[in-house]
Amino acid sequence: MQVIRECGLLEDLQRLPEGDLTWVKKNGDNLSGGQRQRISLARAVFKNAGIYLLDDPMSAIDPCLRVRIFDQVIGNKGLLRKKTRIIITKDQRFLHKLDYILVMKNQVNHRFCILTSVFCRPVQDTFKKYLNTDTFSKKFKYLYLDTDT
Repeated sequence: MQVIRECGLLEDLQRLPEGDLTWVKKNGDNLSGGQRQRISLARAVFKNAGIYLLDDPMSAIDPCLRVRIFDQVIGNKGLLRKKTRIIITKDQRFLHKLDYILVMKNQVNHRFCILTSVFCRPVQDTFKKYLNTDTFSKKFKYLYLDTDT
């Protein structure tokens, strides 16, 4: 029940004619984009994986729910707080809550940022040394990729 509540699905389930037993049409045609995205996030959380690769997980979610869901599910105090979370997104509103940021430009490592410092520095050897170790998933809690040029 906690996963359903934190992913913002409790009210949606109460509105559906048969609650969680409501039949969802193929491709989720009877759900909004935000509902489909929150269901996908809840399914991922239920998997209890060690590493989560989240591809733009908040893009279709209503702005009023984004911060709450990020904080309660993905953020450092959320359900996935003890898991490695890699976020690929163009949304910059949560950057201040991330531990590490890798900015991609033209499909190339452009900048590597450690948010405990005030600056971003070129990737060069800083990021490469982490990629070549078994501790990568322990060192990186978040990864922000901006795929725009």
